[in-house]
Amino acid sequence: MSANPFTFPTNEGSHVYNEKPSEMLSPDQYSQFKLFFWSTIVEADNRIDNQAQILSKDATLILESGAHLPRSDKGAILRRETYQKFERQISQAYERLQDANEYDTNYFLDGKLLEENTQALIQNRLDLRKPDRACDFDAALFELGMKSL
Repeated sequence: MSANPFTFPTNEGSHVYNEKPSEMLSPDQYSQFKLFFWSTIVEADNRIDNQAQILSKDATLILESGAHLPRSDKGAILRRETYQKFERQISQAYERLQDANEYDTNYFLDGKLLEENTQALIQNRLDLRKPDRACDFDAALFELGMKSL
């Protein structure tokens, strides 16, 4: 990927937006944008409370160009109005998160492979925030970056 195909002039809380993008994104660029920007989200998450962190790329929304966030007279983003305006997109994001967390219960029924299957589930399904460290049988999950059970 090139150095920086996207621009990010403003960051307010967990909303990152660009009101005057130099180049509009097409829907087929959304996943590339999320991958490019994910490291910035992870870095920001390290500075905020756990309950405010964005733990999955599926929890991020890319709004179409021209979408405007409702604002107060002082310019603050109006949370309730934003949720109402983008209710469909937010619901779809929650559905994607739910789908990503579903797994086949037969995965755990083989007792011989229980440890291996559990390890694979933890390594592959949970965002441990420390991709450079493997999840082995003796790993302390919280030291690997797991936020809660």
